[in-house]
Amino acid sequence: MAKVEQIIFVILVVFTLAGVAVTNFSAPLAHNYWLAVVLVFAIASIISELRHAKKEDQHHKFKFTRQIIHWLGTLFTVLTVYVLLHTGRINHEETSLVMLLIIALATFLAGMYAGWRFYLLGLFLLVSTIVAAYIEQYLWVLGGIGIVIVVITTLWIRHKKEA
Repeated sequence: MAKVEQIIFVILVVFTLAGVAVTNFSAPLAHNYWLAVVLVFAIASIISELRHAKKEDQHHKFKFTRQIIHWLGTLFTVLTVYVLLHTGRINHEETSLVMLLIIALATFLAGMYAGWRFYLLGLFLLVSTIVAAYIEQYLWVLGGIGIVIVVITTLWIRHKKEA
C-alpha cells in the first residue's frame, strides 16, 4: 500500500514542479495547467483516501462525497480567480501565484482525508509559492527541494518497512 501511495506522491510532486515551470514561462498557459492540476490532485486524493478506507473497512460513500465537495470548492475558488483576472482586478503573474496558493491550501487540507503525504505536498506547494514570489531563478531551488522531499519520504518508508 505504501508503495502505491509513494508513487502517487512522486507523480504529484512532478506535476507541481511542472506547474511551477509552466508558470515561469507562460502565465496564461499556467492558468489552464493549474485548473487541470486541481482535477489530478482530486483524483489522487480520492484514490488515496479510498485505499485507506478499504484498509480500515470504512464507509466509502461518505468519504467520496466529502472529497468531491472539498475539490469542487477548490475548483470554484480557482474559477473565481479567473473572474478576477478577466475583470482586470489582478494580472496573469498574480493569478498564477494565487492559484498556486489555493491549491496548496486545498492539498494540505486533503491531508486530513488522504494521508500525511498530502500535508507534505501542500507545504511544498506553499513553499513553492513563497519562493516563486521572492527568487527570480526559483526553478532550480524548487527542483532541489522536490528531489529532497521524494528521497527522504522514500527512505523513511523503506526504513519503516524494515523496522
